[in-house]
Amino acid sequence: MKKSNSTKGEVLVQTIFKEKYNLDFEKILTDISKTADFFIKKDNNTIGVVEVKDFENVFPTEKNTFGYIKDYLGFWIKKENSANRVSKKITESHKQLSRYSEPKILILVNYSLDLDVLDLKGTIDGYLIYSSKDGNMIKNLAPYNKTYKKIKTKISDFSAIFWVETNNTKISRFNNENLFCLYNDKKFIEKLLQK
Repeated sequence: MKKSNSTKGEVLVQTIFKEKYNLDFEKILTDISKTADFFIKKDNNTIGVVEVKDFENVFPTEKNTFGYIKDYLGFWIKKENSANRVSKKITESHKQLSRYSEPKILILVNYSLDLDVLDLKGTIDGYLIYSSKDGNMIKNLAPYNKTYKKIKTKISDFSAIFWVETNNTKISRFNNENLFCLYNDKKFIEKLLQK
């Protein structure tokens, strides 16, 4: 049997969705690898299958330079790989959820200081729009456009994709919200989130 140990992201997700929407999560226990994490239930009825993925904070070292490079002075600086990190989680989850007929829900839990909900938005849309100091709007295709092409057909297989933010500084930037739904089937979301 698959271990029933939950990640800290899974525990957080269960708490948030129970408190906000009175939804219950039933852990999927199986000896098959690469399964979903939970069935999500409302009024004892299964309404979807859930995969929770955590983005851990990564500090650069000589052995682990994931997301970082050394500049010419030897300081660690972040290279832009957020779209790759997000698309990798989407691709992994898509594989895990593909065996289920229930509506598929991906919940990304962010513990990384290098990511935020806009990285998910850019990855899903293929671009981000920024405002410059002079008020002009700038459409940033890089690095999102390349990863978007890899995942665009997978996105529509999800009934919902949520982002849970854990960093208080980032939460304050987004009107003190910590839960974002960036992609959804509108009818499914209305059914899922109604109290």
